[in-house]
Amino acid sequence: MEHLKILVQYTAELYHELHALDRFEQDFRRKQQEEDNPNAPPRGDSLALLKAELKTQRKHVRSLQKKSLWSKILEEVMEQLVDIVHFLHMEIHNAFGTADTQTPVKSNRQKLGAAGLALHYANIITQIDTLVTRSGSVPPSTRDSLYQGLPPNIKSAMRSKIHSFNPKEELTVPEIKAEMEKTLQWLVPIATNTTK
Repeated sequence: MEHLKILVQYTAELYHELHALDRFEQDFRRKQQEEDNPNAPPRGDSLALLKAELKTQRKHVRSLQKKSLWSKILEEVMEQLVDIVHFLHMEIHNAFGTADTQTPVKSNRQKLGAAGLALHYANIITQIDTLVTRSGSVPPSTRDSLYQGLPPNIKSAMRSKIHSFNPKEELTVPEIKAEMEKTLQWLVPIATNTTK
């Protein structure tokens, strides 16, 4: 795979240098036409410099053609691509199991992916924001559904922290609401962007 990546890098460089060679050739032809014009004043050795640069560029392009995919036959490149596809297939098979529907694959449905987890937390933050902006008390069913939406490890951590929590000073409901609104002020835009 590394060999193919190197070939691709050389090929990309080759196409860049071919473009530069094309510009050199156009400049050389334009200068040559200017030199051939009997009315134009002589410009010295600028044509000789361009010719030397053109020769160097052609040599560089030929070197890159030998190092890149340019010089490889189609069968050789296809053979390497087939090897890569086979390798990727084996890696996918090792990671996720077979696609055979006869044998059940042990699935791990307990976990969300990174995007699913971000969306889940964004929804929880949106629910909390809705509860904070409401006036009055929160119905127990709403509070319970919010709590049930939390992952098990956070629920157990919350249980232990709630039991050991001893506030130094009692906060009033408006003070708690104000503190939550300060935090939600920067969390809610992130959650909103995540849910879009």
